[in-house]
Amino acid sequence: MSGSRAMEHGHEHPTTSIKGARKGVTEWIQQRLLNAPSLKENAPSLSTPTSGETGQLTSHGPRPGYGQTSPPFIADRLCFSATPTHDHHHHKRGQLPISTCAVEELGDVHSENTFVKRDLGFQGSIGQYVFLSYGDTMYSNSSYSDEFRGMTSDSVALATHDPLEVIDVNLNDQGYPQQFCPIMAEYGEESSTYALGITNVIETYPGQGIVYFLLNHRPDGTNNLVGAGIASVNITDTYPPIPTARRLGQYWWDGETEPWYGDVGAIRFGDYIHAYGHAKETPYVYLARVPWQNVTDLSCYEYWNGDDWQTERLHNPGEKEGVFWQINQGQVIYSEYYGCFVFVYCDAWGNSKVLAKTAPAPEGPWSDPVTLYQATPITSGSFIYAAVPHPYYDPTGKSLVVTFTNHPNVIQAINLTFS
Repeated sequence: MSGSRAMEHGHEHPTTSIKGARKGVTEWIQQRLLNAPSLKENAPSLSTPTSGETGQLTSHGPRPGYGQTSPPFIADRLCFSATPTHDHHHHKRGQLPISTCAVEELGDVHSENTFVKRDLGFQGSIGQYVFLSYGDTMYSNSSYSDEFRGMTSDSVALATHDPLEVIDVNLNDQGYPQQFCPIMAEYGEESSTYALGITNVIETYPGQGIVYFLLNHRPDGTNNLVGAGIASVNITDTYPPIPTARRLGQYWWDGETEPWYGDVGAIRFGDYIHAYGHAKETPYVYLARVPWQNVTDLSCYEYWNGDDWQTERLHNPGEKEGVFWQINQGQVIYSEYYGCFVFVYCDAWGNSKVLAKTAPAPEGPWSDPVTLYQATPITSGSFIYAAVPHPYYDPTGKSLVVTFTNHPNVIQAINLTFS
């Protein structure tokens, strides 16, 4: 896949053109968006990759259309179709088990307006905007050197119509992404010893949503997962929208004895939000659900016990309550093409595979895994992790963009076409 690169189109980086002026950075972003080429008009279709056998990688050179002169951009570059109301009786075109007929390599994912190294990139939408949630975010320069310039334990960017380009909008005075889900001093937390892992944003009401977090105390570099919780998310009515997060307490679920709900993402479907999570000293992933209107009320949550939903919280769960086994990271989506839930993920074995399972309901029963793609690590002896599906690029579900992190901290994208 393509190597690291600086920003395109001849624009200066905001930190070199405007120093210490956040207002200027925001105006730069707005101007950058308005002057950018129309990806809808100029980019090749993501839903028409080269044909090939299942799992076969078709390599491409530079994608045509980028960097070329085009008419003035219509300001919808960050806008996607609203998440569909999933109709259980819609026409299903795909035939299970899930399989691919082509895989297209797209390249490395970068921010258009800042230089950072980071991982993950879970996707979630509020209205017509798609927000991408990242893990440790290290500030860098145009050559993406390893010199330390600062970092946050999480950050959020906006997806664009190009899967390889994201826009960072929640910036500090130096033009770098700020911590999104906040470190809370009132609980004795400080950024030098505490970190927050976040997954996908989920919409609740117009302009509002939530995100699950996992609080990590790592004073000596060793992870001590304190607990999982929830934060409310609000976006401004500006273009581009600016998201902010507010934690609802230090945490809700104890990291020692309870699952870390939301740690493996969440999905809103029908009347419920379902949140998946690992737990300490067990290879299984567990599941909670809550009516979406009551997502910020801990007393309204229910927990999957392997047979049914219960209101009693799970403590020290085992195999019976688990819905997944030996999972690294991934995200569950509803596939319009297959008419079922699809979990796209990497497993815990470090084999650099992008895998998928399917199920008729969020709790399962889940199918055996299918390999969608065999990646190649960029570092000898390393691996990929955190495969994330991005269904908003093709609402029909016939093709699916998937990103993953190629260790260390290179997010790459592929486009799958299903059989």
